[in-house]
Amino acid sequence: MKKVPKKDFVLFKKTFKELANKLGLQEYCIDFNFEPLEDNYAEIHIDESGKCASVYFSSVYNDHRDPKLIAKHEATHLLLARLCTLAQRRYITSLEISDEAEAIVRKLENIL
Repeated sequence: MKKVPKKDFVLFKKTFKELANKLGLQEYCIDFNFEPLEDNYAEIHIDESGKCASVYFSSVYNDHRDPKLIAKHEATHLLLARLCTLAQRRYITSLEISDEAEAIVRKLENIL
């Protein structure tokens, strides 16, 4: 395992923040962590009800990946967090699903 340069973490954070802003995800409190991860380049843990997210970027790697692409991947998970939370509920209305899908579409309109 090799150590990831700190500049990659800085680029990851910058890219994630820029995309979260473009996607209109300002309601989330986001905490970034730079530490070894077992089998991932990065991961995100989201508390949807509290609108908090902890984003982890691995400080070690076997093979190098683009920090920008990794940030985009994790930010997309944050975008879909509410929809995933709704989908995991025992009872959900079709209106809740369509409302959240519409919210995602509006956010994507701003960047596509």
